[in-house]
Amino acid sequence: MILRNFYNPKSIPECETRDQDPFSDCNPVDCYIKYSGLKNYYNERSKVCQKVPVCVGNPKKELADIVYVPYSNTCRDLEKFFTEEDIVDIVSGKVKTRSEFETGAVTIQCHHGVRDPKTGLCVCEYGWKSEAFNPDGENNVYHMCNVKCHRITKQVALMPFLIGVILSMWMILCVCFCEKYHFARQFMTRVVPSTEADCSCTHYVVDETAYHK
Repeated sequence: MILRNFYNPKSIPECETRDQDPFSDCNPVDCYIKYSGLKNYYNERSKVCQKVPVCVGNPKKELADIVYVPYSNTCRDLEKFFTEEDIVDIVSGKVKTRSEFETGAVTIQCHHGVRDPKTGLCVCEYGWKSEAFNPDGENNVYHMCNVKCHRITKQVALMPFLIGVILSMWMILCVCFCEKYHFARQFMTRVVPSTEADCSCTHYVVDETAYHK
């Protein structure tokens, strides 16, 4: 019965790729944990985990000539000013629609929010915010919109005032009860006489010799 309530095939969505978690609204999985470090990069376009390339430069050069580009998960040769893609873009005159601020180097999970296509970050829903310290930062996974903001409502703000009013009324009732009890006790001592003062008993002595005469 417990497993039936926990797992319902009809309520689980079908994700686009195998590297999306159906139990988390098809958010990206932790590639580092799923593939034991073999595929650490989650591609936002293909929505699959990819292997991070090893970018090896010329050790004889003073400056690095080949670097890793985290936005595309590729190695870039810094000595080549233009690539084939750059030349095609210049000749065709097309402008890339992909924003330069899009973050693809890390896996971001929006728990209570939606992804902003321009920045790649999460826009949290009303009443939610992101945690300042990310416990899964070492695994390249960032959880956003996962902390609920506790706002003080009018009912909560009035609670101390109501408690003070109730305590004041209770103290007033206690004082009134004590006053009535003290007044009733004094009234009873004044109205009810003492038994020794009221009991005036008359003793009669019978002369038994009078009956014999």
